[in-house]
Amino acid sequence: MLVPLGYATEAGADPGAGSDAGDEPAEAAQCNELKQRGNPVESVRSVGGVIPTMNGGTIADGTYVLTAVTDFNDVPPDGFQAPYGTETLRIRGGKIKEVFTYPSGDVRRFEATLSIDGANLRITPTCEWDSNPVHFPLLGDWAPAAYPFVATSFSASPTTFTFSTPRGNHQRLILVFKRLCD
Repeated sequence: MLVPLGYATEAGADPGAGSDAGDEPAEAAQCNELKQRGNPVESVRSVGGVIPTMNGGTIADGTYVLTAVTDFNDVPPDGFQAPYGTETLRIRGGKIKEVFTYPSGDVRRFEATLSIDGANLRITPTCEWDSNPVHFPLLGDWAPAAYPFVATSFSASPTTFTFSTPRGNHQRLILVFKRLCD
């Protein structure tokens, strides 16, 4: 059964609440004005590695930054590292806002609704904007918008959100986000 993602907070308060620019009305052309709070991350290739099983869970409302990317791939070399980008997410009430900064400096923003079914995640974009439209359609970390629902899964704890998705010709991309204490 598919149900909308609900509210979940520690101690009953949203740690991301407050004066964060992500809460203010956004210009329609740019989807949101979420501040980039992450640091650049490199993707690490894992050839023949064991892809972690996603367990689902409750995705706590708040602000998250990307901390690790593993690209499970069949193409050597194992351990190859490449610049991936910088990403900040804002999850609240079954909705997500995202700002992603490519290694080139280009910026992508989007907003979407989230629905969960066990460990499966459905992301339905409601707004997409990119400083360089060559990056569309959404690929890579937000490929769930373009792939079948059952192909995207996640695990969540009170402090992390990990999500697993197919990525182009790659076998599987695993992204780990850490929840900030705002």
